[in-house]
Amino acid sequence: MKLKCEVQVSNRHLPTLNIRKHGRPAFTFVSLGRKPGHYKGKIYLLLCTAQNRNGTHYLLTNNVEQIFSKFICEGKATIRLSSPADDISFSKADPNHLSILIKMVKLASEGKPFPENVLSSLTPASAKQIEKPSSSLHITSPSQYPMSFPKSLLELTVNNCLLKRVSPMITALTNLSVLDLSTNMLPHLPESFSQLVVLHTLNLSHNKLTVLPPVLYKSDIRKSLMHLDLKHNEIQCLPRDMTQFLKLHTLNLGKNQIKHLPESTSFIKSLQNLFLPDNLLEYLPATLLSKFFDTMDFSNNKFVMSQAATDRSAIFPFPTLVELAARTIISHSVSYTSEDLDVHSVSYLNQAHFCICGQPCFESKVCRFIQGKLQCRTNYGNDYIPFNAYLCSKKCLQRFDKI
Repeated sequence: MKLKCEVQVSNRHLPTLNIRKHGRPAFTFVSLGRKPGHYKGKIYLLLCTAQNRNGTHYLLTNNVEQIFSKFICEGKATIRLSSPADDISFSKADPNHLSILIKMVKLASEGKPFPENVLSSLTPASAKQIEKPSSSLHITSPSQYPMSFPKSLLELTVNNCLLKRVSPMITALTNLSVLDLSTNMLPHLPESFSQLVVLHTLNLSHNKLTVLPPVLYKSDIRKSLMHLDLKHNEIQCLPRDMTQFLKLHTLNLGKNQIKHLPESTSFIKSLQNLFLPDNLLEYLPATLLSKFFDTMDFSNNKFVMSQAATDRSAIFPFPTLVELAARTIISHSVSYTSEDLDVHSVSYLNQAHFCICGQPCFESKVCRFIQGKLQCRTNYGNDYIPFNAYLCSKKCLQRFDKI
């Protein structure tokens, strides 16, 4: 049984001797087996590091006080030995391999028999075995593109490689937290992109995207993604479902072809930095007026103050049963597909607007068009920008008139 991970060994008696010595975790080659020549002897754990390639042997047979494995699914566990009084803590390990090791340690500590084929020879580690795996890789030309990628990668940059699709080798790197695929020719993202469930920073700028890739807000990536850069693409519209992002903090959509911003944009609770310079925006949704941002940039857009879009009527048509049902579906985020509803119903739901109160509305609404000022610490756009508001009730109309 062999395992590569970070290991920290700490002695429990040192604090009682008024000695404060906290060892740092070190990349370690871990082996489980018997000493050479002892075919039926006791089971030992061998820890080899770059500083000590011969390694340190720890007796396991009848020598384990306790095993802490609550966070084994995160690649973490601790073995508490009786003698010496050491705690051996494992981290950044493969959860499956660590789980097997812990099971074997438990059997060895209880003196129970287990398959001999899981035991390894306790010999000094080679230089290659204790070499720490790569955590980042930067590729800036097609000639540097590898035949395969290290599974240990946490950060990957692939620029200027003329990529027209994302390779399955990249989407198989499930530990990636930072991915930069900028300056390529990507028209879309594959469904396999949903495997990158711990991704928090994604750069797709300078590509050929025409829409915000659905896999980003319809898969589990939406739970981890914090920084998304989509500038210099060919995106023309944005989906209402962007509210599915749970941690998105920064969104850059500069230098695209976006004409309208969905009212639901302001309902992304975590969003603090929004950049849409050099687009085709004529106005902004009034829902943005009720949210405070850290930084916003709407410079170099085609804002116009058109009274034609303003409905000065304060008469609210009574909502039909169809509209009430549609409001309920959207308000409660009820998922639906073309298999659940007919084409006309799906089309009707896709035409929803959002009031400044956050509620969806359809025919039963009034429209207001005003100039307003965004609330943010740093604003790189105009001081006053045209806003278009859809209001679902007289109460919201009165509230809007006070803004």
